[in-house]
Amino acid sequence: MACVGVVADAEFTTKENLNLCRAANLELIGRIKKSMVMNYQGEKKQIRHMAELFPFKSCSHYKTVGWRARSSIVSIEDLDQPLVKIVLIWRKNRSEWIPFFLLSTNIETTTGEIIRAWQKRWQIEVLHRLYKQNFGLPSSQFIHYASQQHHANLVLEAYGFARVERDRERGLKWREARRRAGEKLRKQLVTEGLARAA
Repeated sequence: MACVGVVADAEFTTKENLNLCRAANLELIGRIKKSMVMNYQGEKKQIRHMAELFPFKSCSHYKTVGWRARSSIVSIEDLDQPLVKIVLIWRKNRSEWIPFFLLSTNIETTTGEIIRAWQKRWQIEVLHRLYKQNFGLPSSQFIHYASQQHHANLVLEAYGFARVERDRERGLKWREARRRAGEKLRKQLVTEGLARAA
C-alpha cells in the first residue's frame, strides 16, 4: 500500500486540501460530498450520479466489511493534477443500501486499500465518540495545554479500568462498567489512605 498521508472526512476533502497534499507528496484518502463535480467519460456530473450508474448489485462485494464498492478514475477541475480515484461504496443500513463516496489522490491505490484506510479512520472516530460520551473527554475546562493533556490521560485511564470490567463480564454496558471501576478505585484509594495513616 502506498504511504497514506491523510485520511479525512468530507469537511477536509476540499480542492484546496487535495492540492496541498499533492504538493507535499502525500496521498489523501477522504470522504467526499455527493455534490462535488467530476468529469467522467467526457461528461461533467456530480459524484452522486455514480450511484445511479452503478447500483449496489453491480459493485464488488467486500466481505470483510459487508460493503459493495466500485472505483473509477475521474478528473476534477481546479486541481493541479486532476486525475483522482473515486470509490462508490454501498453499505447496508438496516434493510436499505446507502451510497457514500471516497476519493484517493493516488490512482494506483487499490479499492481494498482505500476501504481499509477508511475503516481504520472510522474505528478511531468510534473510539473518540466513546471517550466523549462515556468518559467526559470534552468536559475539560482547563485553558493550559498541560492541564488538558492531564485530563485526556485521566480519560484514557478511566477507559482502561472500565475495559477491564467489561472484559470480566461480556455484555456489560459502559455506564455500569464505569460505575464498577470507579467503586473499585475508590475502595483502593481509601484502603491505601488508611494504610498510610496507620
